[in-house]
Amino acid sequence: MVALLLTAGCTENPFDSGSEISAKTSVSGRVILLNSSSSEGVYVWLEGLSLGVFTGPNGDFQLRLPSPSSQPGGGFTGSANLYFYMANFQLDSTRLVLRSGEFLYSQGELNEKGELLRPRTLPKLLNLSTALRPSAIPVSYDSTLETIVTLQVLAPQVELLAYGAGSNFLTLAAIQKINTAQAWVSSLYSGFLQIDTTFFSGTYVFTTSYLLDPYFLTPGDYLVIPYIWVKQDHIPRGLIHSLGAAYEKFDLNYVNIPFQREGGRLTVTAD
Repeated sequence: MVALLLTAGCTENPFDSGSEISAKTSVSGRVILLNSSSSEGVYVWLEGLSLGVFTGPNGDFQLRLPSPSSQPGGGFTGSANLYFYMANFQLDSTRLVLRSGEFLYSQGELNEKGELLRPRTLPKLLNLSTALRPSAIPVSYDSTLETIVTLQVLAPQVELLAYGAGSNFLTLAAIQKINTAQAWVSSLYSGFLQIDTTFFSGTYVFTTSYLLDPYFLTPGDYLVIPYIWVKQDHIPRGLIHSLGAAYEKFDLNYVNIPFQREGGRLTVTAD
């Protein structure tokens, strides 16, 4: 720890004479997810510079700019939207102003410290929960895995894109191993027809059976993640691409899209 000794009669800033001590290179705030027990994991993304951070456990975030020399034009000047994105919540944004690679504080929704004047609140559009039968299998399992996906639409209506077969809207899923040093992602599917449908407020249940080959999965815990896009107006393609995913297309990097789900845990045991 470094201590600063202040002596009586000192009237000058020892680090600067007249100019501000710190550059205006960060913006901070809080995001609140309505009808949710947690506001963690919201993606906060600044267009123009394509910078993104995720909110912490309390919904707090701080986004820092790179040095002006590494920004477009040697220091970005202009306005840019700051987006707040969780896939099954309503997208929100606010406009920020930058000059020569720094934020203009006390402008719009920023105070003199670069903090948002108010928390951003995102209404929930839908709940999604996944039950598995069975939920635990041996590594040599050679039979079907059944998923029961319950979709509860909370908004008056939402437009969803998924892959299905026949009357089943959800037949494609990603499967991701939990708590591994190296990400392992594969897919389960029983149909590859892209379906774009509007769902109205209510509850919908979709059941799909997948045939698993023995030793397809190694021992460990996995998440089975139904492949579904919640379509909203004005979601920038750049925001999705910054997460490494393909915009509204089948891509295993879909697991990087922030989405609050429940269930879907599969345990694979050794024989």
